[in-house]
Amino acid sequence: MGYLALFAVGVTKFLLGKNKNEQIAMDWRKNAVQVFRQEFDHVGCNSDAQSLALMQRSYSEYEYFASGRQNVFYAEANLSLRKRHCLFTTLLFDLTSQTEDLVQFNIPLNLPKNMPLEFLVCRRKDLKGRVSKLTNPGNFIKNPNSKHFKLSEAEASSKNSLMVLAEHDEISNNLIDQEVGLVLAKYGSLINLIHVTDLKQYNNFPLFLRAELQLTSESEEAQYTLLGLMLRLADNVAAYRMSQTVVQKCEKSRKQQKQEEQMQVKQAQ
Repeated sequence: MGYLALFAVGVTKFLLGKNKNEQIAMDWRKNAVQVFRQEFDHVGCNSDAQSLALMQRSYSEYEYFASGRQNVFYAEANLSLRKRHCLFTTLLFDLTSQTEDLVQFNIPLNLPKNMPLEFLVCRRKDLKGRVSKLTNPGNFIKNPNSKHFKLSEAEASSKNSLMVLAEHDEISNNLIDQEVGLVLAKYGSLINLIHVTDLKQYNNFPLFLRAELQLTSESEEAQYTLLGLMLRLADNVAAYRMSQTVVQKCEKSRKQQKQEEQMQVKQAQ
């Protein structure tokens, strides 16, 4: 009798969790597709030019794709939701650790000329882990002088406050314009990561933007605005004309990094 009861609970949990995740994915698509259709010539995960179709990878993973826009090769959104359909995952992990519904954006930038550019936004509590994964963490300036994004002392001391890292103040000031600064201030609590990099950390594209955002059903405007933020940042990178001083500084750090890597290879031989 006990096994039958457990089986019934598991089936109920599966159906309710699966349906809940489907609803979250559809709600996200409803908001995101407004931006995608305005910005891209081709949207969706099938052959139709303007499709609403999401690609479902599992009961908790979904993908959406768009291409045909100036300054980017494509935009890929990966939804990673809580495994609400799985009773054991809920009991073992969700009740003992905080889990979030997330969307990760992957956007390779299509620029006429490549530039040495590293720019990162993350939470203070995640800073150590994020920086440890960077290729050249020692060259970053923590909280550079971003004139359009400034935190009060109380905000800056919070473990959930956003930290901006760049190799030079000029970079942060060109990428964080007034519009971007306002969105960071208003919806910063939903931003886990924004990373623009030329160092091929994620793939072989010369310049790549990755963002990790929390999904919330409380604000449709938030999801709509945050997707727009990613494209705004892509356009700001494209419009940025890096000064020769900053180019030389960034290229010097990359040259030093390459020399260190070569030295490590020689020592390992």
